[in-house]
This record gives sequence, C-alpha cells and structure tokens, in this order.
Amino acid sequence: MVEEGELTAEQGQEQIEAVFDELCPPPYLEDLFMSGYFGRRLPNWMWAPTAAAFKSLIGITLTRLDYCTQLPNGLCGILSLEQLVIHYAPAIKLVGPDFQTPASGDGGDAIVTRPFPKLKILELHGMYGWEKWEWEEEQGQAMAMPTLENLSIMGCMLSHLPPGLASSDRYNLRTLYLSGLSILASLENFPSVVELDVLYCPKLKISGLSMLRKITIAECPELEVLEGVPVLKSMLLNDEPWEIIGTPVRSTSRRHQAGLPCQLPQNLTIIR
Repeated sequence: MVEEGELTAEQGQEQIEAVFDELCPPPYLEDLFMSGYFGRRLPNWMWAPTAAAFKSLIGITLTRLDYCTQLPNGLCGILSLEQLVIHYAPAIKLVGPDFQTPASGDGGDAIVTRPFPKLKILELHGMYGWEKWEWEEEQGQAMAMPTLENLSIMGCMLSHLPPGLASSDRYNLRTLYLSGLSILASLENFPSVVELDVLYCPKLKISGLSMLRKITIAECPELEVLEGVPVLKSMLLNDEPWEIIGTPVRSTSRRHQAGLPCQLPQNLTIIR
C-alpha cells in the first residue's frame, strides 16, 4: 500500500517525463549530453516533428538510460547531426524502422528522403537487451545515414546487422567496431569498410569486405574463414600481429624472424 505523499516508481517516471518534456533546449544548441535519465520515454522534443527544429545540433550523447524502452524517431530529422552516442540502454529490445526512416507524416519530406543526412559517427554501446534492428533498404528511397564513416556496436543480442546498413551503395563507412555481440552470426557485404575490429563475437563469420585492409580479431573461436577480402594487408589476431603475404595466402608473424612463414593460429583460412 502506497502512503499518502509517496509516489510509485511508475508515477515517478511519469513525473520525470513530464518535467523533461518542458525542458526543451534552445534551437541553436550545438551539443547535447544527457546522463542518468529515469524515464521510460525520452522527451517529446526528441521525437518528430519537434526535433527538426534543432538546426545547429552537431552531437548527441545519451548515457545511463536504465528504463528507456525505445529510441525516438526524431533524431534522424536533425539535419545538422554528425555524431550520435548511446551508452547503456539495457531496456531497449527493438530498434524499429522509424528510428532511421520515419513515416512521411512525422515531419515532412526533407526528413523522409534524407534521414541522418550528415551523421558520421554512430556508437551504440551497452544495449544489452537489444535483439533486433529493423531496417530494410526500399527501392526508390534515399539511403539513411549516407555519410556514416564510423560505426561502433558493443554489448547487445543482435544476431545479424540489418540490410539497410549493409548496403552496396554505402560508400563512406570506413571503420567498423564490434565487441560483445555474443550471437552475431555473420558480417557480410560491407564493401567500403577498410578497418574492422571484432572482439568477443564467438559465432561470427566474415565475408564480402572487398576493401578491407586491416582487421583485429580477439576471442572469436568459431571464426575459421575470412572470405572475399582481396586487399587485406594486416591482421592482429589474439594479440599477435600478422602480415598477409602473397596469393595463395600465407601469413608471417611480425614477432618471428622476417621472411619465415608461420601457420595461422586457430586454423584460420583467408580466401581472396
């Protein structure tokens, strides 16, 4: 029984949400940092169409979203946004298509046709309950995040990355960092990625990274084949650097005498 004057947790969250709904930053804000937010729903000024009013916002960092269950659909309509960082949001299980491609009624044609038009850095860390990312690439629709250069995903339950992200038309994504994706089964068809780090991804298989030149691998025991990596030059495997030489591929550890071929640990085979 709740005594008079006391609030339940749910009522407390509703109050927090109501207060933050009124604390809308000025439209000329350039950087937003929010930490320890208690609500289940992020403030309404992060949702479409209100979020489009931020014309100068370059960076957003959201940390310790313990109870938040959904990412807002308005962030993709902030045309100036270059960096989005989310650290620790364990209650989010699904990132739906409206995160990167909102419906036309949510904020006008500019948002629909060019979602996240300037985003360069995306970090999604500590979303431990995250199981699914729904993002299809629809014919005739402009690609979301066309300028994305650096993507980092750590600590989640994704089994695969969405087709809309792994697009053959995505030319700017150069750096990909994956860590603690315990059930991620495959990574394929990222033709522009030059540098890849994969750590603690025990079920991962990799193929179709035609521009990959440098890879770091740690604690990925089921990774036995790297396929479709024709320009791969160097690899850091289990804390030991290796150079990729010649065709067919052989590997030389830089810690061994120069020129002496060594077997790849874990029976890893590289198919160019």
